[in-house]
Amino acid sequence: MKSGACWIAMAIAGGCNADRSLVEDARNRSVDATTPRDLDAAAPPDFAMPPDLGAPPDFAMTIDMAGSKRVFVTSKGFAADFTQQTGISDGLAAADALCTQTAQGSGLGGAWVAWLSSSTADAIDRIPGDGPWYRLDGTLVFADRSELATGPRVPLKIDDQVRDFCNYDFGTPGPSVWTGTAIGGRAAIDLDKDMGTSTLLTCNDWSTTTEQPVAAGIFCWTAAAWTDVTGWTQWERSAPSCLSPSYDRRRLYCFER
Repeated sequence: MKSGACWIAMAIAGGCNADRSLVEDARNRSVDATTPRDLDAAAPPDFAMPPDLGAPPDFAMTIDMAGSKRVFVTSKGFAADFTQQTGISDGLAAADALCTQTAQGSGLGGAWVAWLSSSTADAIDRIPGDGPWYRLDGTLVFADRSELATGPRVPLKIDDQVRDFCNYDFGTPGPSVWTGTAIGGRAAIDLDKDMGTSTLLTCNDWSTTTEQPVAAGIFCWTAAAWTDVTGWTQWERSAPSCLSPSYDRRRLYCFER
């Protein structure tokens, strides 16, 4: 189990746009769990740690949420095989059901969709409406759809019970969130430029807990890392995995429909 200090000791890097032809190639074939990842291909730049992870940037806003949508990170962690946990055959629909069940259990009501991508859909296209979206504490996170592609204004760190997990020890699960999604809101892929191949980082469309790489985000951060920290962490030498021990039971981002 990683301590809270280990989780926070990370550096963040922006995402990059992959060749969409390679994305389509990955979606037209089965995910290869044995595909190696070259995490040493590039070193992350140096980024200064913010003085207070709990303090929002200057453009944070807390205003009337009437007519807007809500978004939260789940207080509970889940294994990557959402289909097995819910009995729903489609991994995305299964994750949506987990979001809705979590919201109902906390008295939030409404219907919810998970920020996840798969071989058939990109996360950004699954989120309905044009915004704005607010955390449950009333803070503006995304003003409109364009910000879903660029990243949240403030960390998406408030859970379904309106608690801020970034202000104390994370425990288990930690601050990692299943996404399968790169910055920009599209499915994350592992590119092998030498072989000309690509592999989707979506845990076989959220149906497996085997040891294969997956894209995951950190809810205490903004920029690219909110949705994808693959290969850019100092607290973990290897990429996030679909494995299912307690420390790999990651959370979900849930958007109100």
